[in-house]
Amino acid sequence: MTSSKKKTGIKKVFGYLRVSTTEQARDGISIARQKAKIEAYCEVKGLPPPNFILDEGVSGFKSNRPGYKELTSNCLSGEIDILIVHDLARLSRSVRDTLSFVEDIIQKHGIEFVSLREDIDTTTPVGKAFLGINAVFNQLYIDEISYRTKSALDYKKENNEKTGGTIPFGYQLVGKQKLIPQEGEMETVRYIHQLRKESYSLREIVGDLFDNGIKTKTGKKIWSPKVVRDILERQMTNKKM
Repeated sequence: MTSSKKKTGIKKVFGYLRVSTTEQARDGISIARQKAKIEAYCEVKGLPPPNFILDEGVSGFKSNRPGYKELTSNCLSGEIDILIVHDLARLSRSVRDTLSFVEDIIQKHGIEFVSLREDIDTTTPVGKAFLGINAVFNQLYIDEISYRTKSALDYKKENNEKTGGTIPFGYQLVGKQKLIPQEGEMETVRYIHQLRKESYSLREIVGDLFDNGIKTKTGKKIWSPKVVRDILERQMTNKKM
């Protein structure tokens, strides 16, 4: 593998492409767009046409992506001299994973790394420093999204609004969003909370509900500990509970 590099002096250039369906719709970072930008960069820099490794419709939070695993394998085996990505988020949405990939794989194996959007080139000291800074800000961006999402869900729960999925036990849906207490089920909710106050475990509560013939919202006789936990954790605004 390495002998061919020494004979020809031609560097092996790879571009890594990734997009999730959500990102493609929201940001327009399509596979075709990423590929075109990387090819244009190689042409301007006088580099050979790049080979491409692709992950399509895969979240950047997942490290077991097929393309990402292939990329890592090629880096470790010496098949890549220059790696180019459209932006750091293509590699990972986790600052830890991004820095780990660069430090443990890119730098240790002498691979040149370029991120087009952030204008990063690890062959320069400034590029190395900038890489770390951008990875941190990328993580801050994700954390901010998570915080806003959680805040929105908490607000909906506090105001008895539906947060998606099934209607929670103890409530009925009015209109498209508003949840109001369903008194018959609320009696069971109060009973579950009372059992918890008496130090019943989730499984003990499940057993008690079964023994007393109390059914779930869908009419099942057997409850799951998860449903009971959701009932206990849900922020209740009904002062009569």
